[in-house]
Amino acid sequence: MLKGIAASEGIGIGRAFLVEQQNITYETGPAGDPEQEKARLHRAIDDFVRETERLAEKLEQSLDPRDTEIIRGHITMLSDPFLIEQMDAGIAGGQSAEAAAESVLDLFKGIFQSAGDEYTRQRATDVEDIKRSLLELLLGVKPVDLKHLPKDTILVVGDLTPSMTAEMDHDSVMGIVTESGGMTSHSAILSRALEIPAVLSVPDALTQIRNGQELIVDGTEGTVIADPTPETAEEYRARRENGMQERELLNRFQGKATVTQDGISLQVFCNIGTPEDAKSAVEHDCEGVGLFRTEFLFMDRDALPDEETQYRAYRQVCETLKDKPVIIRTLDVG
Repeated sequence: MLKGIAASEGIGIGRAFLVEQQNITYETGPAGDPEQEKARLHRAIDDFVRETERLAEKLEQSLDPRDTEIIRGHITMLSDPFLIEQMDAGIAGGQSAEAAAESVLDLFKGIFQSAGDEYTRQRATDVEDIKRSLLELLLGVKPVDLKHLPKDTILVVGDLTPSMTAEMDHDSVMGIVTESGGMTSHSAILSRALEIPAVLSVPDALTQIRNGQELIVDGTEGTVIADPTPETAEEYRARRENGMQERELLNRFQGKATVTQDGISLQVFCNIGTPEDAKSAVEHDCEGVGLFRTEFLFMDRDALPDEETQYRAYRQVCETLKDKPVIIRTLDVG
């Protein structure tokens, strides 16, 4: 039994499919003509934007459009004029397109990794995902093919990036095991949205698990069982079936009052992080917001939000919740 972080609940049973990405290398000697290198870089960025938009549109077929913003966030990041200017400056200083892209993105990755909160640190994976995709485009390297997977696959990977999550054959993947990542990583968020059981940060998963090995992924307890006995496999199949029946039963309570069997009324509140989350909370029958995290107002921008910007965000949530209570944490941005 291997232990990790229970990132997406449920039980997945299948055979291991190990994904080991090849190292990307390129010549580090003197670069060619700077204008040609800039042109190569900008073509690759344009190709990245088109391919990422395609992935987002593909995800929209099976997920709420709000979840696809994780993928489109990569477009926003790589399209940032300041970031592109820094890459162009590196090329003007004698770097190749590959070296300029890697050095600038590694700098941003380091900034995220040194952040004080876990959510921001997890964004370093997004930068690494962008960097790898951009270098693959510049070098003509084909990415790992996850579009055609065997039925009942348990995906085992070092770090499942958002682009890999979007590209993979969702119908064939019964579970996900990674060597890194946490509850707030975008791969974990997408796994939960896709309702695929996932256990993250399993130490040395790629060396401890064999390709084709039978696995049970318990995304509720955060455990992975390799080569289960017939009795254990049958036990987990029964638990998986019970979980599906319980979910169906819970759906029947949608729209009903929260009252215990002996008549005591309770309230179930949701925690949210953006005004868009408020819509989902209402759709899932919440009776109020217990914590509205407002850090999003201060992220992904180059200046502090003014009072009007903050007011509109708070008002939008309150209007979405109508007469239900909303508790707002005004700022905890680190």
